[in-house]
Amino acid sequence: MPKTPLAVLLALALPLGLAGCNDALLNFANGRAPELPTPESDKVDGNYKGAASLVAAQSPACPGNSFGKIEIGDRTLYFAYLPNTMFIAPIQPDGSVYAVSGPAVLDGRLANGRLAFTVRTPVCESHYNMRYVL
Repeated sequence: MPKTPLAVLLALALPLGLAGCNDALLNFANGRAPELPTPESDKVDGNYKGAASLVAAQSPACPGNSFGKIEIGDRTLYFAYLPNTMFIAPIQPDGSVYAVSGPAVLDGRLANGRLAFTVRTPVCESHYNMRYVL
């Protein structure tokens, strides 16, 4: 049976609406999560889990909203934003993190077990809100 235009529209819109809800729930949970004990909050190297939110897109190649894990080792964030955009961003003593890859810029901060950063390219902008897990 062929799908009606309304059915097709609902099939496309429903996942988009749910993705926004998932991001809001994860950001709410991250914001309400108890603070890490002092020895844990001072750690930099480890795994961070959280959400990526697409803030602006002028290209279908921009990465969408997602959940995931980021790893920091030797006080350095290695992050592949797009297949041809790789960041190597050292974590500074004050917790700031900054790197440039071609026309793309990664800028953020690591503090109290939370990693938040934004990636901007000429056609995409994404925000990452991550929490230290181990």
